[in-house]
Order: sequence, then structure tokens, then C-alpha cells
Amino acid sequence: MPKPKTRQTQTAKACMNENITLRFDDGSTLKVSRYRLDREFVQNYINRIAAKKALVSVKVSHLVSAKDETTNETLLFSHLHHRDSNTIIMSNSDLTRNCLANVTYDVIARSAISIKEGGVLCGCGGSSSSSSHHESHYDGTVLYIIQGLPMTSQNGKFEVTENDVRRWIVSGAIRKTESVDVLANKIKSLKQSIFHIQQEITTLSPLTTHFGGKGKVTAGSSSSSMQSVKDKNNKRTKFLSDEMKRSKSLLQTATQSLETIYRQHMKDCSLSVEKRSSNDKTCDWAIQVTAGEKESMYTRLIEKNKNWSMIPMYATSNKNDTLLTPVDDQPDHFVDIGGISMSKLPHGRGIFESYEQFPLRKSRHRLYHGQFHEGQFSMGTLYSESGVYMGKFDEGKPTEGTMEYVDGIKISGNFDDDDMSLQTRTNPYRRGLPDGGEMLCKFHDKAIYKGDMSQGRITGRGYYKYAGTDIELSGHFLDGVLLVDGGDEGQGFCNLHLSFFGGERLWGPTTTTMQHKA
Repeated sequence: MPKPKTRQTQTAKACMNENITLRFDDGSTLKVSRYRLDREFVQNYINRIAAKKALVSVKVSHLVSAKDETTNETLLFSHLHHRDSNTIIMSNSDLTRNCLANVTYDVIARSAISIKEGGVLCGCGGSSSSSSHHESHYDGTVLYIIQGLPMTSQNGKFEVTENDVRRWIVSGAIRKTESVDVLANKIKSLKQSIFHIQQEITTLSPLTTHFGGKGKVTAGSSSSSMQSVKDKNNKRTKFLSDEMKRSKSLLQTATQSLETIYRQHMKDCSLSVEKRSSNDKTCDWAIQVTAGEKESMYTRLIEKNKNWSMIPMYATSNKNDTLLTPVDDQPDHFVDIGGISMSKLPHGRGIFESYEQFPLRKSRHRLYHGQFHEGQFSMGTLYSESGVYMGKFDEGKPTEGTMEYVDGIKISGNFDDDDMSLQTRTNPYRRGLPDGGEMLCKFHDKAIYKGDMSQGRITGRGYYKYAGTDIELSGHFLDGVLLVDGGDEGQGFCNLHLSFFGGERLWGPTTTTMQHKA
């Protein structure tokens, strides 16, 4: 009959040699010994499956159309999931300790989640057609939008709050800073060291017990040799025990240091977190780094993280404590973020410059500085080949301001979209034509028109003053021509030309000089 300590050691060995069953996305299963199961092992197997899929895709690519070909997107191991108990297992220590041998765990792998550019940054800020080439640069404050974030932890016990989102953003931002990276690697190394020391102590224990007990001695052994082996094992065990204590002390110190750094970043990183639209299971969040000395630093850190799927999120239902106590490696709090998307939108004050090339028409260069609202121009100045517009925008389109064209014509007032239904052969790319009452139009030769305009045309009540004279025409105009009694044409001038064909969003006449009627 083995002694109690020996039985305990044999049980521990048997446990570490148990096979854990894993099920992957392709339906395949794998049995792996507990002592080999860690995140790196699972990730390597995921990579192997992806490589096989890519090889098969290459072999059959000549049989399928381009639309049917699958994209080889890198998948990253997230966690193990037991369906029946809805259990989540994430960390290496939990993989070793908590996995059961008589169940099957689903391997959950996620695509990398990166922050995508939106609004004017992606070249779709009001443009009515796509360009073949687009380059842009933005310098200013931004708004981050998280879409499709679950409202609770995966088990439904804990609610995702503003503080949970704030903590997740800060954790992702500082993940690769030097101080955090050094401490995180140190903690990982110490945990591995402690695990291996425990394994070696477990291996030495039965030997020490055997030679220290009254069991039978193998043939040929002597009392002195047995004592020598026993002394060596005792010495080694004592050394490992001391090393274990030292490693645990270092681990505690490193963990406390990491928590201190984390809490300091939570204080320094001022975030505005707002909950947006939601449905039964998910909601959207808007996050902005608010004004402060370190605003630009934390904005850079947030955008530097190219894989947010590797940052675990935990729900706490905590709505009061802004300096949250970390709940890392607590599966009950785990939030599955695999279905979210993240985007970056200009919001607040900034400068934006873009260059676009189109396959069948002229290229477009724009420069804007002023206020942005959720990715679109709001209030500022926009420069292009046509001229300069200063004023208000609504969803990126001009509404009220002043447009000064390159040929010297200057128009102030309201601007609006075309009424496409009223015209049969219209320029489909026109946007923001002068439209409304009390418009002021200053021509390059100093002539002035003040009055109504309709969809870029001088139509309605108004008056026109010739340049360099006191001659004025007032009354009702139709397409730039003054109407006399009975509706006959009187003196006047030609209508404003329509804006550039070919996608130019700026407004009003081309650079063609306006000719006055004799």
C-alpha cells in the first residue's frame, strides 16, 4: 500500500497526464495532455488548420470565381468554452487547472479587431462616387465608436458599464508601453517558473519519502548510498522551496507594481464614455480622449494597438468606482467581444487634407480646417480647386456661409442640394448649390447681385448693380435675366454656371468668366 504522500503524488501525475478534448471551428477534435495545454499550443494548432485551409484554397482556386475565394485572415485564440455549463477558460493557469477530462471544449478564435477610419477619413465623407486612389491626413481630436458590444458578460450575470469600457480602452492603450510590457513579461515568466518548480518538487517527493521510510531497499544498495541520495533530494527540495518563496514574493511585488501603474494611467487618461443606441443584446459606445496635457499621448497609444481582440473585457456592473479593481482571469465576468467593430471619426477641432484620383475625370484636392462632428465637416473653411467656402455644414454639405470662387465671384447666403427631380439633364455630381433668399453675389468685376437664388440660379426677387456705375436693375429674375411686365426678357446677365462636372463637391460657377448681356 503506497504511503499517503506517495498516493498524492501519483494522483497529481495522473491528473497532469489526462487528455483534454478540444473542438475547433472546422469540426475537428484534438486530445492533448493537460501538462502541454497552454495558449501558445492552441494558437499553433489554429495556425496549422489555417495553413491547411490556405493550401486547399490555392489548389482549387482555378475552379472557383474570385468572389468565391476565401480570404486568409489570421485568427487568434481567445478562450475555451464549455457549452453545457457556459464556462469560459482563458489564462494558462486555468487551462491547466480547471479543464475537465470528460468534456469537450470549443476553441474560440477571433479575427484581429483594429480601429478603422470612418467619415471623411475613408474618402466617403459625402462623396457620391468612389475614387480609384485616395490619400488623406488628419490632425485633431477624434471620436472612437464601438459597435455591437454585448450589454452583459457571457453568462449574463454582470452588466457592462461605462467604467468597464473605460478600463478596457485604457488597458488596450497601455498594453505595449515599456513599463507595462516589462512587468507583464516578468509576471508571465515568474508564473511559469513557479509552475515548473512545483512540478519538480512533486517529482522529488516520492523519492524522498521512499528513502526516508521503512520500505524495502533494492538489491545492491547500501545504507550510505541511500543516505547520500536522500541528502541530495532533501537539499534539492529545500532549494526549490526557497526558490518558490522567492518567486512568489517577486510575483506579488510585480503584480502590485503593475496594478499601481494601471491605476495611475486610469487617473491620467481622461476619457468621455457615452452609451449610444442599443438593442436587446448589444449596444454602441462613443469614446473620446478629452482635453488634457496627455490627450495626444493616449490618442497615439489607442491607435497604436492593432489588435483589440487580444484585450479581454470584463463586466463588473460597477457604475460608481472609476478606479476599478482588476478582475482579470475571472471567467464569470468575461465579455465576448468577437462581434464588435471599432472606428475612428474626426470630432472637434482639426485639420483635414485629402487627394483623390478618379478613373474618368479630374482628380480632387481638398483642405479643410475647423470643427468636425462625428466624421463630417461642421463649421469651418474648405479649400479646393474651385475656391474657398467658409461657413456651416450639415452632414458634410454646406448650408450657410460664403463661397469665393477662383474667378473672383463671391456668394454669401444659404446653400442646398439640387432638386434632381426638376431637371432632366442635370450634373449628377452637383452638391451644395446656392439656394435661398437674401443671397449676396459679388462678381469678379465688382458687380453685385442681392436677392433670391434657386438651385444655383439667380431666380426670384432681387437687384443687380453694374460694376463702376450707379446703374441698378431690380425686380423679378429668371435664370439671371430680368423680367419686364408681361414676362418679356429685359436687361440682365446670364445665369451662374453649374458646378464642376466630375465629382467636385464645391459649388457654383466654373472658372469661365461670366459675360453680361448687352
